[in-house]
Amino acid sequence: MELYLVRHGVAQLRRPDRRDEDRKLTRAGRKKTAKALHGLRALGVAHLDRILSSPLVRAWETAKILADEISADGPRVEASLAPGGEPAELLARIAREATDERIALVGHQPDLGRFATWLVAGSGRGLELGKAGVARIDLDGNVAPGRGELVWLLPPRVLRKL
Repeated sequence: MELYLVRHGVAQLRRPDRRDEDRKLTRAGRKKTAKALHGLRALGVAHLDRILSSPLVRAWETAKILADEISADGPRVEASLAPGGEPAELLARIAREATDERIALVGHQPDLGRFATWLVAGSGRGLELGKAGVARIDLDGNVAPGRGELVWLLPPRVLRKL
């Protein structure tokens, strides 16, 4: 299974009069995210079997851009991708999707980076994913902590150049 961890794009600034959950991608954020995610095609990612997204607006918008850029069904909400989500729940969800070959998870830092490190090393501080950055982790049958292989970790500026 190929797992793609995608951090949401650049979102509106935090403000006291706006709930964090409701922050949308900025116009520039949408444009840069689309260009970065389009770069996945140059890496041979022509389709995704499933896209799971945090319920927060900025992640959902990123997931929809990903579905438009890469052949995939529309995203589905996965609550464990919300900030502070439980990694074990997310891992269980991935295990249930084991028949899918390519799954994208769209979420937030630092949770995605910690999840990536947990999958690859079993523990650790966590990888740093830039906004609209993507990491690919391969899981060979056994979906468990420490069993993943980090194939690549690309910042958005590199993806945009592909």
